Amino acid sequence: MNNENSTQKPSAAAQRRAQLDALLSHVQDRAQALLREHGQLFPTLCALHDEGIGVYTANSMEEAESDTHAEDVRLICAALGASVAVLALQVWARVVKRGEPLGLQPYSSLFSDRKEYISLIGAALGGIHAHSLLPVLRDRDGRFSGLGTSALMAAKPVVGRYANLLPQSPPSAEDRELARRLLECRGLVIHAGPLPE
Repeated sequence: MNNENSTQKPSAAAQRRAQLDALLSHVQDRAQALLREHGQLFPTLCALHDEGIGVYTANSMEEAESDTHAEDVRLICAALGASVAVLALQVWARVVKRGEPLGLQPYSSLFSDRKEYISLIGAALGGIHAHSLLPVLRDRDGRFSGLGTSALMAAKPVVGRYANLLPQSPPSAEDRELARRLLECRGLVIHAGPLPE
């Protein structure tokens, strides 16, 4: 039976997944360029919204480690009415293999086998998630030389501090305005620009 109504247009979920994958790739390329130029990456949020892309970069690593940084990121996504968002963070982590004991320490800095990574946390409306953990490769002098292959991460929501980058449903105009006012009180400015190619 030939159904004329079944067009080959991708579903909304498939479109959002494609947007998320494209934004992840764009942010990974930008992170690599910034690491090559500066040797480090301050936490950066890229959020797609109706008018283009919003970018927010923390002014320092200390700001990113503050209790309010994750809140700021969520407020920015709400204020923009973002449909897709990717947060890039430079982290030190220990990747545990299946079956290996966690060896929990009170502070991550106590692990002698932890390594440097770029963590890309992505989310799109509709409960679509992505997470990449890319090893940072450096030469003997400590200069950035590239990003390694991403550790395999499940496409499920991130837990912890940066969980729920996007609201469960698109925010109302009133919610967006409230988020904007809160951001203004915090002195945060979001630069909007054209969509990445």
